[in-house]
Amino acid sequence: MSTATLDRISRYAGWSAYLSGVIAFISGVLLSLFYLTTLAPSTPGATSSIDFGILSDLVGLFGTILMLPVPVALYWLTRRRGLALGLIAMALGLMGMLAIIVGQTLLIKDVISFDASLPFSLIGLALLGVWLMLANYLGRAGGALPRWLARLGGLTGAVLLLAVGLVLLSNPFAALADAATLAGGALDQQPLALIGAAIALAVLGTGAYLLGLPIWLIGIGRQLLMSPIAPALRSRQPAPSAPSAPFGAR
Repeated sequence: MSTATLDRISRYAGWSAYLSGVIAFISGVLLSLFYLTTLAPSTPGATSSIDFGILSDLVGLFGTILMLPVPVALYWLTRRRGLALGLIAMALGLMGMLAIIVGQTLLIKDVISFDASLPFSLIGLALLGVWLMLANYLGRAGGALPRWLARLGGLTGAVLLLAVGLVLLSNPFAALADAATLAGGALDQQPLALIGAAIALAVLGTGAYLLGLPIWLIGIGRQLLMSPIAPALRSRQPAPSAPSAPFGAR
């Protein structure tokens, strides 16, 4: 791939990561407003003209779409550290984002219900978690990413994966088939320690998705714009050997 193409990928992915991070934060705010307005006691006769849930889904969908170039850019940035592992990480990241995009699109168009969209979200978040751990490991090991940024991304991915895993562990069939069943009575039949761990991981997972991921995306965008892919690759190539002096030169 030419240097000009790599530069274009780097710039496009950098701005996409920036915008995706900002949009992910806005989506989190809208989602929080949705739950606040849902859980708050309603005034008789009062109706809200703003559906924060739909707004959060729409904004989150565009944010995930904008995130698609990021796995490709990180692959090119870190592939010299581990080509096969980098390809696996890129594929997992793209599949996770596509799973979330498909589920959100079908949900917004009322093709499926929220309960039916839950498996798409769980699978997508699990794949995103693995991608974040692998991509940030390669970025830190190869020196392509700052240590704080790689640690933040790896920790965010681990928390997302653990949160999804505990949801499936608490009730795998309900989680993959019916969100109402999961919330209705399956979890309260589990041991108290599992319930406490589920609540703790739910809080951590929410924080990772609403804060950790947006901050990491903004950091990745800054890194890609400040240190484009092509210059980074050129700096890792061995310097050309100096031409030999002509015979008899001193």
